[in-house]
Amino acid sequence: MDNAINHVLKIGNVSITWLGHATFLIRAYHNNGTVTVIIVDPFKKPSAGILADVVLSTHAHYDHSSGIDEVSKPDAVVFGPAGVKEKTARKFVELRPDQEGDAKWVKVRAIHSYNVNKPFHPKGSCIGFIATIDGVRIYAAGDTDLIPEMEALANQKIDVALLPVCGSVTMDQDEAVSAALMIRPKIVVPMHYGSVSGLDADAGRFKKDLDAASGGSIKTVVLQESESP
Repeated sequence: MDNAINHVLKIGNVSITWLGHATFLIRAYHNNGTVTVIIVDPFKKPSAGILADVVLSTHAHYDHSSGIDEVSKPDAVVFGPAGVKEKTARKFVELRPDQEGDAKWVKVRAIHSYNVNKPFHPKGSCIGFIATIDGVRIYAAGDTDLIPEMEALANQKIDVALLPVCGSVTMDQDEAVSAALMIRPKIVVPMHYGSVSGLDADAGRFKKDLDAASGGSIKTVVLQESESP
């Protein structure tokens, strides 16, 4: 496992770049020489010429599903809840919590994602994802609060968890720490702060608190916003 400090997190044959807000660019470098490109929650755009083979959109809000076709190949596959279908002309696979799908070397499982004390993301309108690429398991939580369904994720052997920390429309830093301790991933990358909602300082506070709460057993990687690996 190789943890880059600046713009890219590398684990196994997979690299993860934070494009900003909740958008991530994931690349899987397969042993046969091919590369699969995945974009999670398209809003921030990657560098020109980088197009996704697979898009994972957690819900239909503009900051999680805008420009899907602009950032994906014509034969790309888009996974998401029902509301995302109207946002794309690409092949769309609707998923509900606990349903699974696969495309282009990527296996995905939909996970519950919702607010418990806010009106923005009612249960059933959003999903999170567990994406498995070349043996690396990545949990993209979406715009969720701390929810009881996260308890089951401790058995999923998550390598990297992408968790929101802004606190206005998602769980805050304290709840995200509790979520990380519940899920027990190897690595957590904080997201959903700095541009649309939340402050840059949210990520630093989250890292400090999780380091203390986990005794260093869960590594926090705060990625710098970047357009490409």
